[in-house]
Amino acid sequence: MASFVQNYDSFDHVLRHVTDESVPVWKGRRASQDAPDSWSGNVSLDEAIKLAEFGWKEGRERMSDELDMAHNATSFERLPSFDYDVAGYMPNIPLYVSGCPSHMMSPLGNESSMGRVVEFKVNLSTSANVEEDTMMRRGASILSLIDKLEDAGMSCAITLCEYTNASQGKGKFLIEFPIKKAGQPLDIDRCAYAMVHPSMLRKICFALTETEPKAEGGWSSGYGRPIELPYHMRHGCVYFPTTNAMSSGRDTMEDQMATTIEIYEHQTEGKDWTGFALEDK
Repeated sequence: MASFVQNYDSFDHVLRHVTDESVPVWKGRRASQDAPDSWSGNVSLDEAIKLAEFGWKEGRERMSDELDMAHNATSFERLPSFDYDVAGYMPNIPLYVSGCPSHMMSPLGNESSMGRVVEFKVNLSTSANVEEDTMMRRGASILSLIDKLEDAGMSCAITLCEYTNASQGKGKFLIEFPIKKAGQPLDIDRCAYAMVHPSMLRKICFALTETEPKAEGGWSSGYGRPIELPYHMRHGCVYFPTTNAMSSGRDTMEDQMATTIEIYEHQTEGKDWTGFALEDK
């Protein structure tokens, strides 16, 4: 169980909390207030909040060419052609055996599958030595996949989280909030900021952490160590793990896109994101 939990009902709620001057903050150094640098996306906290509010159109456009090349090199035909729910055309046996209630399949594009919901949970946690370009490739690949699935008729719900062990001593810290709810249109510019821009983690999530005065002793040096969500905290979701777990050795967008699709495929086949059977966990 986490020692500190911040659970917000919307991205706007996150931003209201960060900008609320009545909320107590750490007494010592606060990394969210450091001068802009490439590590945190070359923006101040105030500039990060503006990008979060209005979206990051420039970033989406800047990455579009690289994503196009990744799409051309990565076979999206590999993606499962079925949607999953409690009722459908035919059962998925691995999902049924694992106890997942959404084990019935319907072909994508059919009237019966239109409007079906897939819930995604994306762990933003990233070590300090991970470069900003790596974070951007990873986030862009996930957003691109979700955009593709929405185009195929699925309704995607997206929740972002940060989950860390204390840098000093013991304890865990969970921050969690949705950036897109089922049925909402995909605001690609705003989601591009939240999932791709390094300042989402290294400015805004840091600022959220700094609003827990009792966490200062454990997190002020390094802001915690990335850890994966245990299965019971992501059951029923397609889970994308920490940047560290997804991006080691993926130096091109093509490589990262292939890894993202593979992680998605594992989970639609009734396995965990690692490819291991759930009953082996």
